Amino acid sequence: MTLTNETTAKRIVMRRLFKQDSDNIINCYKKYDRLYYNPVNEKFIYDVLLYGEIWGAFKDGKMIACCYFFPAESDFFKDSNTFSSLSDFIADPSGYMYMGYIGTDFRHLSDDEKQFFRDEMSAPNGLYTAFLNVVYMQTFRQGLKYILHSIPLKMCYGLEPLFSAGYTMIKLRGLDNLVVHYIFAKAVFPCENIYCTDAGCESRNVKAKDTKAISALLEGGYCCVDIIKEKCGDTFMLRKLITD
Repeated sequence: MTLTNETTAKRIVMRRLFKQDSDNIINCYKKYDRLYYNPVNEKFIYDVLLYGEIWGAFKDGKMIACCYFFPAESDFFKDSNTFSSLSDFIADPSGYMYMGYIGTDFRHLSDDEKQFFRDEMSAPNGLYTAFLNVVYMQTFRQGLKYILHSIPLKMCYGLEPLFSAGYTMIKLRGLDNLVVHYIFAKAVFPCENIYCTDAGCESRNVKAKDTKAISALLEGGYCCVDIIKEKCGDTFMLRKLITD
């Protein structure tokens, strides 16, 4: 199955990946080695393909990015430290699709194209959004209610695509090897969303670099609903959860 993403200025083909794509998948995740925690290896790919899916983005027939996702209660994932950390604040993981890291491999692109796709990763309706659309579609098809997505803070291109796509930041926590992650969630059906915030209450705006304050608010019944781009640094907008 393939999809053509028309949201980018350059034509990108999205298609589902399989075992024969393993080498290219691993190449996309090599930069995560710098975290001292990189979950992607041949066994991980095998497990993901058994329970979920991996999709790649192709430019001129060469893969430049990929992303994996699977039901959060997949047997192999339930035995991981990541699942234990996530299930600490997720009441019923059985309703969630877990969307993992997006890996990129721009080695075969020209310098101009490399910069273009780096910008695309942090732009609404760009390359990141293409993966978000795929995961949303497949989550809907499987009858799951929520998407849960974690991003290492130090490996984050930009969060605008997530907020633009209706995702809510629900936690800022250390996961495996205590690597700090932004953790986002999105309801497939807005009418069933347990992450609704009170738009009538005054928002709390906190500088993105003040991770301690953000984490404390997220643990105290707030969610982050938007990002404000400013010359002096990004600011997160947080609101109180209605269900809290």
